[in-house]
Amino acid sequence: MSQPSVNVGTNQSGATLPGLFKQVYAKEVKDAIPSFAILQARVPFSKAQLLGDKYHLPVVLADEHGFTYGGNTAANYTLNAGISMQLQDAQIASNELTLQSGISYGAVSRAQNRGEQAVESAVRLLIERMKASAAKRVEIAMLYGASIGGLGLLASHSGSGTTRTYTFATGTFANGIWAGMENAQLDVYSATGTSPVQQNTNAAVVITAVSVANQTISVSGNSSDLTAIDAVVGSTVGTSATVYFFGAFGNEMTGIDGILGNTGTLFNISASTYNLWQANSYSCSSAQLTMGKVLAGTSVAVGRGLMEETALLLAPSSFANLVSDLSAQRRFDGSYKSKKAANGVETIEFYGQNGLIELIPHAMVKDSDAFELPLDSVKRVGSTDVSFRGEMVGGEMEYLFQNTSTNGWTARAYTDQSIFIETPAQTVKFTAIVPTT
Repeated sequence: MSQPSVNVGTNQSGATLPGLFKQVYAKEVKDAIPSFAILQARVPFSKAQLLGDKYHLPVVLADEHGFTYGGNTAANYTLNAGISMQLQDAQIASNELTLQSGISYGAVSRAQNRGEQAVESAVRLLIERMKASAAKRVEIAMLYGASIGGLGLLASHSGSGTTRTYTFATGTFANGIWAGMENAQLDVYSATGTSPVQQNTNAAVVITAVSVANQTISVSGNSSDLTAIDAVVGSTVGTSATVYFFGAFGNEMTGIDGILGNTGTLFNISASTYNLWQANSYSCSSAQLTMGKVLAGTSVAVGRGLMEETALLLAPSSFANLVSDLSAQRRFDGSYKSKKAANGVETIEFYGQNGLIELIPHAMVKDSDAFELPLDSVKRVGSTDVSFRGEMVGGEMEYLFQNTSTNGWTARAYTDQSIFIETPAQTVKFTAIVPTT
């Protein structure tokens, strides 16, 4: 296929370089999900009908109970009144997320001097990195969006003035969340009772370095903000210094951790009124996750209706422990393959009380957590998956925008979506896991 010619200049209408953009990369990214975006690959995005400002999905939360026991007399007995099933309207608000980046005229012009393939490479690099960054933020939100534990808890600190190094509380750090997060902006909250209090009220906290080995982040920020954060560091969920992405608190989707931890009203349905709206929790008692504990936790969900295949998302450290612990439950027949997912994620399958359980290591799951889900009951709903687009006057789609005051173009990745679980009672969160090495 011939390449479109590129004529770089400040008087461009946006037809040439965006034309190249459309040729290099389609507007939707759902067909090129990065391999680390395990949930996005396993849970297809589906556009739901928007009614008002929310998506409405019916959920059955109680059975029919209009029974009459007639005994063995064959009498013409009176029937009890009907007690209908309880069908509730789950209302899911999708959450918007926009990534803005850009490319300068100079970068494209200098690439043009090396030929059209160089221009294509420059555009492709920009879009590929935006796609990967947006997919990572969505994946993290699907796991820990609106979680009471946020992205992790800060347990100790060193430094002074406008710089600090914070160490995360044991079990609250996930390597996959923090790898590559230099220059990311954060907010830090603590709570007095149930009311979250933002500690960095003057400016964002900016990551300057990450040490995965030491589970620390080095940051810069307003000195008053960092002093306030120092005062609340600790390891108690809900009261200590809890980390969120800048501006995410109250504006991001409720992820799996938040859904499985819900005991109140979520998606317009009360877990205190309907017990099937509350997930199960199984404590590993500050020890490693074993196959016995997986089966014990699963049995709780089976008792509440789980009778289908599940996926167990767990930290790679726990996956290693389970590999060494795995025994007769492993399925090693002629159909076994070491790579079960199309994106190459290595998994293990074994049989539990519910049927097949697939163990999926996920680098963005914290060491202390594991989540067991019937993936057929997990949905992603909204108006659009991650896409690159902006609508011009008249409805025409534009993919790169000419900057009005700077020397270049702007590109935007946008999504409007949320994750939803239809059957919380058939899920399990494994807690208090301490992997061994």
